[in-house]
Amino acid sequence: MHANWWVFYVSGDDWQDPDYVAAVGETQNSSEDGWWTCNEDTIEGDRAVLYARAPISAIVGILEATSPAREEHHEFSVHPWVCDYRCITVFEEPIPFRAMRADAELRKHWGLVRGNFQPPSGKPPRVSGSTMRLLADRFPQLRPYVL
Repeated sequence: MHANWWVFYVSGDDWQDPDYVAAVGETQNSSEDGWWTCNEDTIEGDRAVLYARAPISAIVGILEATSPAREEHHEFSVHPWVCDYRCITVFEEPIPFRAMRADAELRKHWGLVRGNFQPPSGKPPRVSGSTMRLLADRFPQLRPYVL
């Protein structure tokens, strides 16, 4: 499993826009104006589940950081940390929030599910290895990337 897992967020309307999310396997970096808001503890090689907000409200894919976090103030978030990234996959079948919330063990184990996927600090949250394994156990589209 990778060093760290995070949740990165995308607008529910933008997650399928190729001008917004890089195509699978493509790397986006600051010279191409292609970075993602990340946690300040993000390091190169970390991975993130990509959560699309309403109207889809689902985990829609996986991104990988291709640079460490750097401070860069921007208009998209009050949180100033960003990193370059590459898109590992976009799921054909996203993992709906309602399916995660319906799972009692996942709801008990992962505070983000209880909190409607709103990060308590306003910055992209870390996801523990045990939570990633629990997610992969329940949602097969994650298994190749987690187990």
